[in-house]
Amino acid sequence: MTDCTLCGLATDEPVTDSDVAGAFCCRGCLEVARTLEDPAETDPDAVDTPDPDDVEGETAFCSVSGMHCATCELFLERRATTHDGIRAASASYATGTMQLTYDPERVDADALPELVSGTGYELTRRGAGDADDSEQVGRLLVGGFFGMMTMLWYLLFLYPAYLGLDFGLVDLEGRPARICSGTRP
Repeated sequence: MTDCTLCGLATDEPVTDSDVAGAFCCRGCLEVARTLEDPAETDPDAVDTPDPDDVEGETAFCSVSGMHCATCELFLERRATTHDGIRAASASYATGTMQLTYDPERVDADALPELVSGTGYELTRRGAGDADDSEQVGRLLVGGFFGMMTMLWYLLFLYPAYLGLDFGLVDLEGRPARICSGTRP
């Protein structure tokens, strides 16, 4: 296992290139290192990018594949804001999303993913009716149904046994069944 030269994350399969010295956790770190004079001396917290909530313009959200670390976030934010019409960007590798604030008179919303994609990252526009969202809703419904079935099983079978009640539908303790004969054993 190797640590990334730029961000320090451990990686099993380092990304390398003959043009750049070092081993990197992802293509993003490699591309950032390619633009820096000395990657080891770089402080990622010193980079100042505008907050999309503080800038005027339309907002779009994109899903991002290929982000692996905070360096990827910074790289994509910088890459996005170099394009005319994109005023601010905020990426999150934890959620795999990117928020872009743009000028709708200069940039078409459908062109945003193409402008920022590249160097190992692929952006897709997110909307309210995405197929990904409907698939997640379906999974939640199936999971909720089976969760309710498990809860019903607990209520009907296990809780009466835990409480020592005899009115449970099934005797889980393995006691012999009582037959009413009018006399007590």
